[in-house]
Amino acid sequence: QELPVTLATQFVQNGGTVKLEHRLTALDTGNLPDGSAGLVLQFEHGNAQHTVYAKKVILAMPRTSLEGISRSGALLGDSGVQKLIASVTPAPFFKLFVCYPYPWWEELGLSKGQSVTDIPLRQCYYWDVAKQGNQGNPNLRNAVLLASYDDRTTVDFWGGLTTEKAAKFAPDYTHIDEDASHFEESDWSNYQAPQGMVDEIHRQLLELHGVKYAPKPYAAAFKDWSGGVFGGGVNFWNIHVKSWETIPRVMNPNPDLPVYICGSAYSNFQGWVEGALQTSEQMLETHFDLPRPDWYQ
Repeated sequence: QELPVTLATQFVQNGGTVKLEHRLTALDTGNLPDGSAGLVLQFEHGNAQHTVYAKKVILAMPRTSLEGISRSGALLGDSGVQKLIASVTPAPFFKLFVCYPYPWWEELGLSKGQSVTDIPLRQCYYWDVAKQGNQGNPNLRNAVLLASYDDRTTVDFWGGLTTEKAAKFAPDYTHIDEDASHFEESDWSNYQAPQGMVDEIHRQLLELHGVKYAPKPYAAAFKDWSGGVFGGGVNFWNIHVKSWETIPRVMNPNPDLPVYICGSAYSNFQGWVEGALQTSEQMLETHFDLPRPDWYQ
């Protein structure tokens, strides 16, 4: 996350403006305020509508977000462009992070790496945990575990535990020495897992590791990318699509218009930040004449 945050910060420092929670609803050609030809964008922000004019537009968006733009105008009203956008299919994705008072899995010889299972948690990732003081007891170490990393069919299992009626899980930060305010003030607090989800992931972790006891989690957060503006957490090329031919075409779907598309959805590294960086660099070099850095080979 530090990468996009740093890029946004540097963009603002160089005169750019970042507007969050603005949804692009329409895009078409039109006249700019100075009378020259350009592009006209319509945004929604709450109940307000905003018009933005531009000489060039880069859409760093996945398929579902692109399909949320009005299918009209010189670009998105073109059936060929729509076919290019639909050349990938979004897949659901789910992540669940769980905090324990100490890394009990290290007693099993696990300190880093991955475990894979056929039960719904699917994948579990570990990290090396540095020793921290904890209420004067140096033997306790706060530990965060990526307890579930799911895609496709197993995401539905966890979706059943996220209903509006699901009981809330009450995190307990009282036993850790470090200031807990960063938990409460960060996005972590916006994605707290329900009680049933925490109980179930704890049960499955015990089953996966073949143990009868582990300390209860003191905090947990999850994110489900199944729907909404993302449509999924990752996009995959459709069968029979020749990605090596489609990537440069979708990058500038109508050569007569200065509108460009980039992101991991239409890359050779779908679902990875490397894919987003790769297509962004390729687009900037090809269509914006950006010279390749000396250190980039």
